[in-house]
Amino acid sequence: IAFVLKSAIGNYPPETVQRNLFSMSVHRAQCWILAVFVSENIRATLGVQGAMVRLPTREHVLVVLHPMGSSGQSYRENLQNLTEGSFESTLNEAGVTVIYPDAPLGICPPELQRCWHKKPPRDFPQYPEDEEPTESIESTYHTVVEPLLLELSQTVGLENVIVAGYSQGATMASQMLRLAPWGLAGLAVIKGNVYANSEVWKCLKVQGAGAPEVLLTASSYDKVILVEHVQHTAKRMSNLMGTAVGNKVTVHVDDGNHYMSPGDTYALQGWVLSIFS
Repeated sequence: IAFVLKSAIGNYPPETVQRNLFSMSVHRAQCWILAVFVSENIRATLGVQGAMVRLPTREHVLVVLHPMGSSGQSYRENLQNLTEGSFESTLNEAGVTVIYPDAPLGICPPELQRCWHKKPPRDFPQYPEDEEPTESIESTYHTVVEPLLLELSQTVGLENVIVAGYSQGATMASQMLRLAPWGLAGLAVIKGNVYANSEVWKCLKVQGAGAPEVLLTASSYDKVILVEHVQHTAKRMSNLMGTAVGNKVTVHVDDGNHYMSPGDTYALQGWVLSIFS
């Protein structure tokens, strides 16, 4: 304030002081209008609702992809409820911003639910050998996820970004191994399917030890994503990375079902903190 007043007043006569103050007010208004315009265009570029996005204000970012039929805001509330409101606050205190983008509408029936990709031919369980819905996965990646990662690459750097997803969002998160630029800090696949015939495996073989950290979670009574499939995925990933399970690939198994549990949520939170510590 002192600097502004000194700049405006100086040793000028009264009429000049009045003109300077008016000019500064106009300039401030122009800056405010520009800031609003830029922020709205950023939200439009990201392809997600403004309420779902918190642009990075800290040094690390966790991108959370919600399950089929949910939304960014709904899943955010779910994670908060499962941890008695501590999921975001604990991460924020550690310098991690959490972002919850929305999947598009119209990919899966009914048309009003949000999905990351088309549903597989079999739901219970989702077999890894089923044909991967590659076309819809790539379409959603390019329209929603890619613009977001581009923005983050220019603000915090991808080495400070983790992508996590639950159920269908987890399958989408695993696709970052083949679709996203290299350099992500980590990927969390929470009760999600990594298809056996996916190009993900070829890309992971190429990346090897340079691949990001991976968290896989499963539940003993999950009839959608079977524990044995998750354990097989962990071994296959570790082999391609040239390491043992428990090193770059972490597996968390609890006694729940396919619904997100407090155990999954705390496992994700703790894993993110361990990477960014």
